[in-house]
Amino acid sequence: MAEAIAIKMFGEAGLNVSVSSAGTSAASGSPASKLAVKAARVNGLSLRRHASRPVTDAALSPAGLILTMTAGHREYLLREYPRHGQKIFTLCEYVGVGGDVADPFGGDKRDYELCFAQLKDLIGTLTEKIGADMRVEEIK
Repeated sequence: MAEAIAIKMFGEAGLNVSVSSAGTSAASGSPASKLAVKAARVNGLSLRRHASRPVTDAALSPAGLILTMTAGHREYLLREYPRHGQKIFTLCEYVGVGGDVADPFGGDKRDYELCFAQLKDLIGTLTEKIGADMRVEEIK
């Protein structure tokens, strides 16, 4: 859901930023869960083409910024891929709020809807931050 939201919001803001997702426990090629698909669809997004992929060093290497949903995910990446440590943050941490994104896995429809809303809010703030950072870089 985060990838789809970010792609949409970054595009609407005119940001030329590449976005991709990977999971710390993902099997390769699995579709998004039915509840994630429904939460996205209700909000005008499609996860029809989504296929999960596990996080790898090769996936992390080209990234300028790596954002995780939880502190546990961040700690896992720092432990397993320490050379990328300077670019790994939780999404909440990076946008300046506390806590984690509530993981809806195993939850019900409402859990997925709440997660989608939280991601939309956080990624809205992220979009503003990245846009401001890019404008500063253009001025330099």
